[in-house]
Amino acid sequence: MAAWPGALWYFPEPSIWAIALAMLGALWLLMPRGVPARVLGLFLFLPLLWPAATPLADGEFMAYMLDVGQGEAFVVRTRNHAVIYDAGAKFPSGFDVGEATVVPALHALGIEHVDRMVISHGDNDHSGGAAAVAAAWPVIAVESGEPDRLTFPATQCLAGESWTWNGVKFRVVHPREPLSSVDNDRCCVLAVRSGGSELVLPGDITRAVEPEVTAALAPAPPHLILQVPHHGSKTSSSVDFIADLHPELGLITAGYMNRFHHPSKDVVARYAAAGVDLLNSAQAGFVAIRFAPNAGPQVIEQGRRDRHPYWCEN
Repeated sequence: MAAWPGALWYFPEPSIWAIALAMLGALWLLMPRGVPARVLGLFLFLPLLWPAATPLADGEFMAYMLDVGQGEAFVVRTRNHAVIYDAGAKFPSGFDVGEATVVPALHALGIEHVDRMVISHGDNDHSGGAAAVAAAWPVIAVESGEPDRLTFPATQCLAGESWTWNGVKFRVVHPREPLSSVDNDRCCVLAVRSGGSELVLPGDITRAVEPEVTAALAPAPPHLILQVPHHGSKTSSSVDFIADLHPELGLITAGYMNRFHHPSKDVVARYAAAGVDLLNSAQAGFVAIRFAPNAGPQVIEQGRRDRHPYWCEN
């Protein structure tokens, strides 16, 4: 029965009051025979269809760093559009982070249409879950720094591409031709800007191409949030890179006690010396950030801090 069409329905994440009304409706429906108007309990389920997310105005966008363990997945949405940047890993056991985390997260956010998916490069921790996402939204447009390493069709991502959705500008600033022979340095680097605020997603680039990326991003805006390259590996985040971009917040996507020891203690120290705050998905969980054209970025939520259930161990 679980495989029947319609056996599983996705709803946007509801508010607390919507859940409370649905529970009341369920109790009403289960009342003994003879209780009048039991069918009206069905109407108390209707608020579940209304997403709890605050609508975005033109020029605003939300960025979500999903908690996918040792991997990477971001979702950026404007008022009417959404893009996915990386989709986590797929493991030999068959466990697929794209199916288990990214797709449900999109449904929970009330995203009904994904306009584009950007896969930074072909490493499994960035691309493994992409096939599941593409299958869930078959009309999705996909591009990557290494499209030949994906298991489904995608186009080559190249610097110079740009588009605007609802007053928010998206642009690809790397890679350029001729393409590097180093996998990580072929990463598709995406910058999303609204007014004086910008989100930069560089994937796993190394120090070798960081000067090229900073030159393409210059001049850096007053408010910049940076996905720390390569999960905080010591191969990236040079002193000059941090100084040139001078982010006010760095986002690290890393698994708890991962075997790669990401982020590197030296890299964390570099950001600290530059006065840059860091949020690591291993401690913060998912992170939601709101960007507005006339204000600095605001961290709206950290999953493990703001949704810490009482039964979880401190």
